Amino acid sequence: MMDLQELKQHFVRDNVARRLGNLASTLHRLADFIEIRRPTDSVIALIDEAARFAEWTRDDVDPERAGLLDELLEDLVHWRTLISAEGSLSDASIEVEGRARDWTNRIIDVSGLSAEV
Repeated sequence: MMDLQELKQHFVRDNVARRLGNLASTLHRLADFIEIRRPTDSVIALIDEAARFAEWTRDDVDPERAGLLDELLEDLVHWRTLISAEGSLSDASIEVEGRARDWTNRIIDVSGLSAEV
């Protein structure tokens, strides 16, 4: 298994569009994990992964997309706190699921990947 530094080096080798696509994919998996009620630690691991991907990408994008990633990071911190405090996935997690799906679409839109299809 890669340590965080190796993972970061591997992740930042990709262009920004692909990194944003990976972030969107992680957010989509997060929503799916909540929907199917995966264990809380799995959900928190995806929140942490999404936060790392956003942090590792934000310095390489224009100010508008950096601001969007900052907004996402704020949401991720809130979601992590909410789910950690609950100790299990509950009705409040449904809101997180919906927001994660919204963020998936927003990140795909700003990645430029949808225009390539």
